[in-house]
Amino acid sequence: MTNTSFIALVLSIVSLVLVVFASLFFYFYIKRRTEGAVILENYRKEINEMLNEIDRITDRDTVLVQDRVNELKKTLEEIDRRIPLLQKETENKVLHEKAYKAIGERKIVFEKPAPVSEPIPVKQQAQALQQEGLDAAHIAAKLNITIAEVELMLALG
Repeated sequence: MTNTSFIALVLSIVSLVLVVFASLFFYFYIKRRTEGAVILENYRKEINEMLNEIDRITDRDTVLVQDRVNELKKTLEEIDRRIPLLQKETENKVLHEKAYKAIGERKIVFEKPAPVSEPIPVKQQAQALQQEGLDAAHIAAKLNITIAEVELMLALG
């Protein structure tokens, strides 16, 4: 055997050993990565991460909705407080217009307005109508407001 054939034989054996080693390595690597338990564990991890993200988003959205409901409650209370003031201002405006008109005609008549009973807040009217058995659509028509407003007021209690 010559020197070159010996080197070729050694290189062939080394190449064969490397190919066998690489084949075994990749066989076990692929087998380990594609085992059912590993795949299931990966799916479980991904699903748990998704569920945790959904929980975080739901919690955040719940807090945002609760904040908005609280703001709407405060706004309704403020509106109920301002309605009587607006009615009184409207009555005063009518009186002032009558007075200016009378001054223009050179006769001054001061009329005291008829006593006005304190108006019932819309929220209480809606609750009373609901207790009478009316549904949201009829309550909305009677109070001249939207169905959504009626449902919100009744839901907020």
